[in-house]
Formats: sequence, structure tokens, C-alpha cells
Amino acid sequence: MSVSPVVLFIIGKGRSGTTLLDRAAGALPGFTSLGEVWQWDRSLPPEEQLCGCGVRVGDCRVWREVARRLALRGWGDGRRVFPASILATSRRLSTWWYVPALLRSNGGAARHLDGLTEWAAFCTDFYRTAAGVLGSRVLVDSSKWPLLPGPLGLVPGIEARVVHLVRDPRAVAHSWQRAKAWTPGGEPMHRFPAWYSALSWSGRNLLSDLVRRRRGRRGLLVRYEDFVERPTESLARLQRLTGYGSTSDIPVSASGVIRLGDAHTLWGNAVRFESGAVEVTADETWRRDMNVWDRRVATLLTRPWLGRFGYRLRPDTGECDG
Repeated sequence: MSVSPVVLFIIGKGRSGTTLLDRAAGALPGFTSLGEVWQWDRSLPPEEQLCGCGVRVGDCRVWREVARRLALRGWGDGRRVFPASILATSRRLSTWWYVPALLRSNGGAARHLDGLTEWAAFCTDFYRTAAGVLGSRVLVDSSKWPLLPGPLGLVPGIEARVVHLVRDPRAVAHSWQRAKAWTPGGEPMHRFPAWYSALSWSGRNLLSDLVRRRRGRRGLLVRYEDFVERPTESLARLQRLTGYGSTSDIPVSASGVIRLGDAHTLWGNAVRFESGAVEVTADETWRRDMNVWDRRVATLLTRPWLGRFGYRLRPDTGECDG
């Protein structure tokens, strides 16, 4: 594209509604959902995974064209969207081990990390190429990990914006205990005990909050509960953050129904395959079904940070759960 695309990076903890927000934002005129671009720690090679359009990434007309154009720019052989060296770097640097070094970067000093400069350069070509093929002004990447080159502001040639999506930790912990699949009837997602999810929620959201604050006016905090209650208002905030679109363009009905088109998402949960009229509603099953001890454990382990994100010790009354 002749102008730098805006890339909206959704960061935070899994099971916080990131895929739903990604798809909802992608329904805005001029916006396109990419899904979890950098979540490639799966059992199949990226080109064998399913695109959100329902075919393998390697067979999708969009990603075949992106791969071809990237090859012309010197990345790969035109058959793989992501060169093996880039995938290896992304797996290595997207770990907690490199958090201290990346946090010290403050916008660029971490480029001495082996492979980071090459990864950032590839990101520039990837996002610009994808925007050109898709004809989109704003791309939405819901990879979630906050210390990727994009959220850190290390990718030249794009306008990076960061959305930190947070959800009540009890809801997140309960969701990670439920059986879900990556694709309809496909590979099951991992399940974790409440204590693990609560500790992970704390670490991931504190890190995301720090990155979002560093981005200043280019960052935004959105609570899942606010998004599902007032989707039009939340999507309008995303429009203002990106500087693109108007509230009259938001395709959400008064009853909270949004119409989703087909999406070429690279990864994410099964929501990425949905299309047509989708009702944006809160998943509140944890309030009824969550084991009382799991709820208490999740509350105890996240207690120091609940108020920071607007959550109560006991959501219904504001009193401690005992």
C-alpha cells in the first residue's frame, strides 16, 4: 500500500475474548482480522493449519498471494507464508526468558538480541504485504503476547496500536478448565487448574499493562465485560485509537448483534470460523458453575491486582469471598 497500514495488536491473557474482539473489529469497514499471527507452537506446520476461510493456509488464495509477494521481496520461496528462520526466532524470543531484555529495550535497544532485527524487518514486509493483498487500512493481530516486535514499537513502516483486553480472572480460570477445541470437532485446547491460570493471568496482564502504558496514546485498555455489554462503544474506541472510521460504520444492532463476514485468520479459537449474525453476549457461566475452592484460589492469587483492572474481591457484593 502507498500508506503505512495501521496494525491493531490485541494483547492479554487467553480466554479473555481476544478472538471475539478481533473478529468484531475486523467487521468494521476498512478493518481486517488476521487472528493470532504469531501463535505457531502447534502440532502442524503453519501452512497445514486451517485459515479462517475454512481451507488450509497453504491453499488459501490470500495467503498464497502474500507468500508469493514476500518471496519477491527476498523472504522464503513463495510456498511458505513464514520462513522457517522467522518462525524459529519468534518461538525463541516469545518466552518469559527474554522478558527482562525486551523490557529494557524501551523502543529499540533490544535489537542486539540475535534475530530480532530480521524478525522486525519481516514484520514490516508481512503487514504491508497483507494489507495490500487484503485491501485493508487497519489489520487486527490478536497474538496476545505483549513483547512481540509490533506491540513494542519495533516494526518500522506500520502504525502500531495496542489494545490490552482484560477479563475477570475467575472467569478466565474457569474457562481454561472447560473442554474446548481449536477448530469445530478438531484438536482440543489445553486445560489448566485454577491456580495456574490465576498466576498466568497476573503475569500476562501486568506485562500487558506495562507495554500498553509505554505506548501512551497509542495504547488502550478494554475490559471484556465492558465490551460485551456495550460493543458499539468499545468498537468506537478502537476506531478513535486507529484514527479510522466513524460510529455510523459500526455494524452492531441495538440488540448487540454483529454481522461477521468470512475472515482469513491464521490462528485462534473456533470463533474465528463463525460468520453471519453473531450475538455479542457475556459468558457468565463461571458465576454459576465454578467450584467454590477454585474461585477462592483464583481470587487469592490475583487479589493484589483486581482493583487495578476494576474487579472486586467478590463480584456480586464487593465483599471478600471468605
